[in-house]
Amino acid sequence: MALATIGYFILTLAILVTVHEYGHYWVGRRCGVKALTFSVGFGPSLWRRTDKNGTEWVIAALPLGGYVRFLDEREGSVPSDEQPFCFNRQSALARAAIIAAGPITNFILAILVYTAISMLGVSGRLPVVGDVEPDSAAFHAGFERGQTIVAVDGEPTPTQYRLHMQLINRIGETGSINFDLRYPESTALYQASLPIDNWLTGDDRPEIYQSLGFGYFYPDMPALIERVIDGGPADLAGILAGDEITAINGVAVKDWRAAVEQIKVRPLQSVEVELLRAGSRVTAVVETQAITLDDGVQHGRIGVQAAAV
Repeated sequence: MALATIGYFILTLAILVTVHEYGHYWVGRRCGVKALTFSVGFGPSLWRRTDKNGTEWVIAALPLGGYVRFLDEREGSVPSDEQPFCFNRQSALARAAIIAAGPITNFILAILVYTAISMLGVSGRLPVVGDVEPDSAAFHAGFERGQTIVAVDGEPTPTQYRLHMQLINRIGETGSINFDLRYPESTALYQASLPIDNWLTGDDRPEIYQSLGFGYFYPDMPALIERVIDGGPADLAGILAGDEITAINGVAVKDWRAAVEQIKVRPLQSVEVELLRAGSRVTAVVETQAITLDDGVQHGRIGVQAAAV
C-alpha cells in the first residue's frame, strides 16, 4: 500500500511538473525564444532525445521537479545569428508571459479536472442507511433503513467515503451531529440531530457508525472480503483479502449482510469461518472482538471490510 501511494504521488507530481513546464515552453516558443532543454526531473537522465528545433527532451532520475532552459546571453556567449531568439532579448511583456505561463497552465488544468469530475459524477458507494439499532441515538432521531445521508453538518456526502471523513472530523467533540437524509424515491429532506459527548475520545479503533446506532445498507453484496484489518481477529486467524465467506459455525452465508448478522450476535466468542479461497475451501477459527453501543449492547466483529460492488 505504501509503495502504491508513493507511486501515485510520483506520477501526479510528474504530470503537474510536465504541464507546468510545458506552459513555459509553449509560450516561450510562441514568443520566438529557443528552448535548449525540457526536463522532467533532475539528476542523471534516464531518457533523452533532441528534436528538429534543437530542443533536448529529458526524463531524469529524480522526479522532484523539472525545468525549461531557454537560450540566454546571460548564461554564455551566443552566436549573433541566434541572439534574436534569446530570452533576455525579448520584451518585458513577453518575458513576463513566459514566466507566468507555468502556474497559469496548472490553474487551467485544475479547472479542467474539476469540470470533468463534476460532469462524470463522484465514484463511490452511496451512504444509504442499513440496520438501525433499537433504542440507539439514530433510532430516536428517526433514522430508517433505506434513507440516503446527503449531508452532515451542511457538508455534502455523496459517497460513504465522504461521509466517513466528515464524521471523523467530529471525533472528540461535544454537541450534536446534524444529518440531512432523503427517503427512497423522494426529493424531500429529513433533518436529524444526534447528540455526542466527547465522542469516541480515547478509542483506539473507533466504531463510528455503531456508536451512533446505524450501519450501511449493502444491496445483495457477496460475502467477499476486500480488506483485512492489520492485527484484527481475522488477520490473526489467517483470513486473507479476496477470501469469500461461505459459512459461519456451520450456518451457510449467502451474502455480506448474512455474514455480518452471524458475527454481530457472537461478541467475544470463537467462531468457525468457512471460506472459499482461490477455488479451495479453507476454515479459520476466529476470536471475535466486542464493540459496545451507547445502550450497553455488545456486538461481535472480526475486522474485515466488504468488497465494493
